[in-house]
Amino acid sequence: MSFKSYLKKKNTLKSGKRKNIDEMNFHELIKVCDREFSLYVRMNAAEENGLVKCCTCERIKKWNEGIDLGHYINRHYYAVRFDERNTGPQCKWCNSFREGEKHLFKKYLVEKYGDWEIGKMELIAHETKTINKEWLIYHINFYRKKNKELKEKFL
Repeated sequence: MSFKSYLKKKNTLKSGKRKNIDEMNFHELIKVCDREFSLYVRMNAAEENGLVKCCTCERIKKWNEGIDLGHYINRHYYAVRFDERNTGPQCKWCNSFREGEKHLFKKYLVEKYGDWEIGKMELIAHETKTINKEWLIYHINFYRKKNKELKEKFL
């Protein structure tokens, strides 16, 4: 499946028409923002040949085949849900069947960002963060622009 058809499939309604981002409700916007953020982090981590290493088991897979966006701190903590310091490319096996391998994920993040940053993020996670539709629309457009730039490296 090509990158373009992947995005098109993800942005269509059951009727087959693409829904405008301004017409979406909060939960639909969260879903789209999750997808765009996930694409960004996975593509950004990939080499020019499209391969990326799982941050926990170090298996090498294509960024769009068998690689998820793993979160160290659960996504229901909105304060860090879209924080790049909380995420990494993770194979489906580690992310789903091994429940994210949190101890290995933390080790990866500490090596990448340092103990201090991860400690700060762990504290921030428990703060209340209000995300509204405007915030989501801004970030969806931001990550779509970044994704368009990044996809050039895979063509």
